[in-house]
Amino acid sequence: MADCASQVGEGLGSCELQLSNPDEHGWSFGVLLWEFCTMGGNPYPGVNNKEMYNLLKTGYRMEKPDTCSDKLYQLVLNCWKEDPSERPTFEIVTRSLEEMMQEDTPYLDFGSLDESKEYYCSEKLSEDDVTD
Repeated sequence: MADCASQVGEGLGSCELQLSNPDEHGWSFGVLLWEFCTMGGNPYPGVNNKEMYNLLKTGYRMEKPDTCSDKLYQLVLNCWKEDPSERPTFEIVTRSLEEMMQEDTPYLDFGSLDESKEYYCSEKLSEDDVTD
């Protein structure tokens, strides 16, 4: 089994087979959408890389961000289906996102952002850490 440390966003197949399959990219896009919904939250917070594969195989998926509509989170979950053939294509994802943007119902509510969630980094950069 591959080390999933560098493959956090790559899906279960990448961890099992040590390869990148075009069908796996839907999983990665789901992680990217989740990061967008959290405004840069850390995926799989507190999960040891060695434990990640087993955790995902048990059906664990990251929680729905408070800022994210149910409809958008369902799209994210669809991207994280275990079987890559059941994941939406990029065409379907794009169409779904376009439809959400046209609706009157908000798909994101950044007023609901809760920075106390564990997926937000609690460390603050010092002036020495920041370079111009």
